[in-house]
Amino acid sequence: MIRTSRMVAGLTGWALAVALASPMALAQQKAVPSPPPAVAEVGPDGVQRASVTLDSYSFAPAHLIVQAGKPVELTLTSVTTLVPHNLILKEPAASLSVAQDVGPRETAKVRCHSRQRRGGWKAS
Repeated sequence: MIRTSRMVAGLTGWALAVALASPMALAQQKAVPSPPPAVAEVGPDGVQRASVTLDSYSFAPAHLIVQAGKPVELTLTSVTTLVPHNLILKEPAASLSVAQDVGPRETAKVRCHSRQRRGGWKAS
């Protein structure tokens, strides 16, 4: 029994050392920086255009910058294979209400106007 106890104590000590070392190793890893925001390009007609990729649980780009007070056209492309996706932008203060469904492997365009003042929209 003494050998078993020492063996168990040795394994327990080893497991504790691994458990303590793992968070330290994770803490030393650098966080992955988020990509820089995308800026919508203004066409000759004055419309700002940008492409947004819709995936199962994400949008790319995650942050899009547009000029205030100018029309915006978003090209939404779903890369999902089975489940449809959607994009919803609602900002009552700016009279903005956009809801667009996009089927799997489909593309849709939506037009809206950016707000007159600085600020952001929340996509859901």
